[in-house]
Amino acid sequence: MPKYSADHILDLEEVDKNMMYKNLDWLEDNQEEIEKKLWESRGGKKIDLYLYDVTSSYLEGSCNELSAYGYNRDKKKGKEQIVVGLLTDDEGFPVAARVFEGNTSDNKTVQKQIEILRDKFGCKNVTLVGDRGMLKTTQIDELPEGFSYITGIGKPTIKRLEKEGVFQYSLFDEEVHEISHDDIRYIMRRNPLIAEESAEWRSGRIASIAKLVEEKNKYLLDKPKASLKAAVKAVENLVDKYKLKKIITFSNQDREIKVSINEEELKLASKYDGCYCLKTDLPDDVISKEKVHERYKQLTHVESAFREMKGDILNIRPLYLRKAERTKGHVVVVMLGYMILHKLNKLWSSTKETIEESLDSLTNLCILKVESNESSILKLPTPNEECKNLLNLAKIKWPKFIIGGAIV
Repeated sequence: MPKYSADHILDLEEVDKNMMYKNLDWLEDNQEEIEKKLWESRGGKKIDLYLYDVTSSYLEGSCNELSAYGYNRDKKKGKEQIVVGLLTDDEGFPVAARVFEGNTSDNKTVQKQIEILRDKFGCKNVTLVGDRGMLKTTQIDELPEGFSYITGIGKPTIKRLEKEGVFQYSLFDEEVHEISHDDIRYIMRRNPLIAEESAEWRSGRIASIAKLVEEKNKYLLDKPKASLKAAVKAVENLVDKYKLKKIITFSNQDREIKVSINEEELKLASKYDGCYCLKTDLPDDVISKEKVHERYKQLTHVESAFREMKGDILNIRPLYLRKAERTKGHVVVVMLGYMILHKLNKLWSSTKETIEESLDSLTNLCILKVESNESSILKLPTPNEECKNLLNLAKIKWPKFIIGGAIV
């Protein structure tokens, strides 16, 4: 049975690559209007909290106008990339996506999101949620009047604030605690599961170093002419890679490398395992510390969106485009695709299948071509029970025929 593309089924003129390029150009030109219309359809001015995060997507080749080397979240060394910033509402539904050059740091992308909310959407009272690499002091200081923030602080800052007496280490436990200092609320918690994972991670790295030392010592013993300096350097490099220089010390004597653990430093490094601290300028009569904690955790919605956008269904990569405008148009297509997936995930939440399995089930709906001497029509088959259920949940009315591009 022949396969039919959309242009054939709907009786459109033949779609070629130049038409696709024009579509990408059009999308980039009209992106802001599209985003605003979609934002208004979901409540617009009623939305007062937004989640923001960035990711990178690596490129094959180096001809893209936005490509550059930067922090590669895909763990693809030697690959140039683009950076994508995604702004969503509190449910993780996309509001706006922007593409930046591949060497753009996270915090340098924030101003663009503020401009979208303030200048394009006309928002006046907004809470922006971003991680500690996103909303640093400079970005917080530059927030317009009416804009508030929820973000995290890093371990060095936590240690400094504890040393300065701003808060005590005892506040880090399984319950959420908070203190206020200089009009900033700090919300603290210690997650025992993360603490356990951190301890296991550190033990595993120490074990890896011990194993390498054992291998190098055996090699030096078996090969009297082997370079001791090279063996020591290999161990040093692994210790540096795992950032354990303060915990692990080693020496060599008689061509044998010896490792020792600084227990005091190990105890200090373990002290803050599982500890994290959030900060916000929202007053406690507006939002509780538990709600601040919950809001920050909603950033996982954006992380989930990025996983879907990089997955097998939406395929943000590989990217075979060179022009910046078309690259941005491509990301718009992926964002719109994720909006559909996000909606389908909700509509199909009662089914046992994953979104991938559900979409795969719908591929069983094959078009039948019915021909006579004078004409032909494309007949759509009757859906099986599984497909019928998915269509009903998605509130889709299934047609019977396609005649001359018209669905009847």
